Amino acid sequence: MRVRKAAAALAATVALVAGGIIGGTGQAQAATAPCGGIGEPIDGQPGLTWNGCVYATDGLYFRWHTAGGTVSWNDPLTIALPYRTKVWIYCTLPGPAVTGNYGPTTVWDAVGYYQRPGGPVEWFASYDHAVTTDAWIYTGTSQPVGTTCN
Repeated sequence: MRVRKAAAALAATVALVAGGIIGGTGQAQAATAPCGGIGEPIDGQPGLTWNGCVYATDGLYFRWHTAGGTVSWNDPLTIALPYRTKVWIYCTLPGPAVTGNYGPTTVWDAVGYYQRPGGPVEWFASYDHAVTTDAWIYTGTSQPVGTTCN
């Protein structure tokens, strides 16, 4: 009896998958955000909304980068933020290629505000940029979400 139920369940799953691949719309589905709050206002910052979150389950290091130019592996490490930390990306820079969940990218995000899960809103207080690879920041798009940094 269990074998028949398992076989029936498997057949139903195959039918659903085949129907989705062969008879579907052909459009890719958006991934589920690993954290809530993207698109929501940042507390105490009128007009600003969260536009990304850390998608690396082991956390993600940020580097200090001086204004403009290209990010380098030689830029010093500054802080590691945990999975599901919300971030506000205010501009982007080119940098070394990194491969993440959606493939390789040379886009690096400069982050101003961030909020660890359950924590307060914090700010990278510096004239330099706190940057990390876009490969491990979920933004809901494959396009840069900030303007190019000066």
